[in-house]
Amino acid sequence: MSTPIGHSLAGVSVYFLSGRRFSSPGWKALFFCIVVACLPDIDFLPGFFVGNFNYFHHKGTHSLFFALAVSLGVWFVSRKSGGVKWGLLTFILVLSHLAVDYIAIDRTAPFGIQLLWPFSGKYFYFKYAFLPDVWRESSVVSVFNRHNLRTVIVELAVFLPIALLSVILRSVATKNLYRFFPFVSRKGQNDTGLRK
Repeated sequence: MSTPIGHSLAGVSVYFLSGRRFSSPGWKALFFCIVVACLPDIDFLPGFFVGNFNYFHHKGTHSLFFALAVSLGVWFVSRKSGGVKWGLLTFILVLSHLAVDYIAIDRTAPFGIQLLWPFSGKYFYFKYAFLPDVWRESSVVSVFNRHNLRTVIVELAVFLPIALLSVILRSVATKNLYRFFPFVSRKGQNDTGLRK
């Protein structure tokens, strides 16, 4: 299991690598990508009501069925304004969550993710998982510890360069590098990116 930091950075990377211009302002689309990339961990919420926030974790919301259901929901809501593209983006974002959790070490039951739920209750676990695990018990307070701080640092070391690379690739592809790095000047513009 990864932290919201790792999932959020994966969402940022997907946003910039998507290569499409969003009809809504960029920060709204970026926020959407971050939220959707973290969405499968919504399964922690029902656990609060039963006194163990791990109780439902890595089950139905960590499945291809959930990815498809959420994607279809987004497609339906946005079908008059690029629904297919938003639905596909949503599917990729949920898949990014599943992929990150799949390559993360998991030492808290249930181990792995129910990728084929509701058709199979089998948990899938990558035996060569390399991202550090998150220590969690039955309370929210239990996640705030030194081990999890190390996990966040490793996630930043792995995912931040990928996110920055995605920003650069998107910028180069759209010839808008100056928008993300204001110190890069463009002909006819000063160092702030504003017209002279």
